[in-house]
Amino acid sequence: DDPEQRPPPEGAFGEEVFVWTQRLETGIEQIDAEHRKLVVLLNRLAAHLAHRADADALDEVFAELTSYAEVHFRSEVAVWGPVFGDDIWFQRHRAVHKSFLSQVERIKLAQGNRPLEDVMDQVLKLLIRWLAQHILDDDMRLAKVVHACQDGLTIEEAKCRAEEEMS
Repeated sequence: DDPEQRPPPEGAFGEEVFVWTQRLETGIEQIDAEHRKLVVLLNRLAAHLAHRADADALDEVFAELTSYAEVHFRSEVAVWGPVFGDDIWFQRHRAVHKSFLSQVERIKLAQGNRPLEDVMDQVLKLLIRWLAQHILDDDMRLAKVVHACQDGLTIEEAKCRAEEEMS
């Protein structure tokens, strides 16, 4: 077991590369708890990249990322589904989830003989885009609709309110 190949211990960089902040919170505890797991995974991947982890570490990241996505997407369906039903916003959201899983699989299958650092960098970029575009925009927008419906608004009124708040 080569110590140079092991990922650094938690907190080895002093501070995390990606920090969970209140700005990332949707106000739906289950969703937020799972999003925090993604931030932990991002930090671990960044640490692996910085310390030139081995192929086993990359395989572990792929397995954890796939598991995270499958569990999280089922959770989101359970939260968003009852509010949105067959609404187009929810249909698009589910399509984006499928796209994410296929992107992860495509990166995994294409790794071949590519340098490990390149593959990890590609996964890291995918997760950063996911955090910025999907979580900070799509999930936040859907959460605002859920909260507005809980306040008694119709789905259409709630979507209008969410659009106003997000603009």
